[in-house]
Amino acid sequence: MIMHIVPRAKKGDGDAAPLQLSDAVCKLQDGVREELQASIRKQLASDGRQVIEASEPESDVPRVIKKHLMTKNGDFIAMSRELALGLRQAQTGINSGGMLMVAECNFSGVPAVLIVKFEQERGMRANPTTENGQNVFDMEYLRDLFLTNRSRVFKVGLFAQSGVVDNVLSGWAVDKQNAAGRVATFFLEDYLGCSHLEDPEEITKRFYEKSFEWINDRVENSGSRAKYAIAVMAEVQNNSGDISVDRFAELNMDSDGDADDYANYLNSHSIPRTFSKDSSLIQNRLEKMQVKFVNGAVVYFPISALDDGSVDIEKLDDRQTQITLTGEASEAKPRSNNSKANAVDS
Repeated sequence: MIMHIVPRAKKGDGDAAPLQLSDAVCKLQDGVREELQASIRKQLASDGRQVIEASEPESDVPRVIKKHLMTKNGDFIAMSRELALGLRQAQTGINSGGMLMVAECNFSGVPAVLIVKFEQERGMRANPTTENGQNVFDMEYLRDLFLTNRSRVFKVGLFAQSGVVDNVLSGWAVDKQNAAGRVATFFLEDYLGCSHLEDPEEITKRFYEKSFEWINDRVENSGSRAKYAIAVMAEVQNNSGDISVDRFAELNMDSDGDADDYANYLNSHSIPRTFSKDSSLIQNRLEKMQVKFVNGAVVYFPISALDDGSVDIEKLDDRQTQITLTGEASEAKPRSNNSKANAVDS
């Protein structure tokens, strides 16, 4: 285990306080190792979130960790110094400085690298002593405390050799500052060069939202917009347990470049190429579809109407879409301009 001090600094600030880098591993007094292990194990078990290397990480940290994990008898001290330099490079001046602990450890029986960022704390310590035959307390002010019983400001990254698959790094992270359980962008993305590997329901929700964002922002052909929107709705509701972004695009997108653009767009928003599907978080958004036309007309219908044939959508040309509704009209009433609904613009 080794410790480095990384003071607060603005990006590119040449006058910032210098790093205090250690030249050797720490000397641990009795009980220190056990206390650290117990505290960090507890936090990883209760708050650990799976993370994975970003597709194009700006940070050099993933490369440094992978190199060390996959190199036999690598230079641990040099690696830890690179990680400290990476933290300095990621700083913006807003993020607090502190102590960076790097340790070699075992995770499920395989070599791993542990990174912990502490914010230094301050406190008083009272030492009982004797002076002139009287019992007194010697008061001492400590400026370099960390990982106290009430510590909340620390972040953890744990990466094992088994987490390197196809040269992509994955592991676990904890952020005690974030009550929501998610790891702060500064530590996760800017420093570790990773993103959350969410639960299936979170990924499915983002797939749904980013797909419609792409449809309405990047697809110029109005007929294609309606077609793609229906395909997305169908994809998240079918009986398949997985979604393959590439396969979905290949089967449902036109052959004029939309498929590649769509797949790249989702990838840029950290949506895996293939993932397990769980639509529980968007279930209430899957029952009905709204299509808005340039002339102000709005068509609002249940998705089931597409299955039973009472609603038919036909692409007439690159600009024109025809929607045919067949059925018994039950009511006609005005609709306020303030009415809100998700829409696919056509």
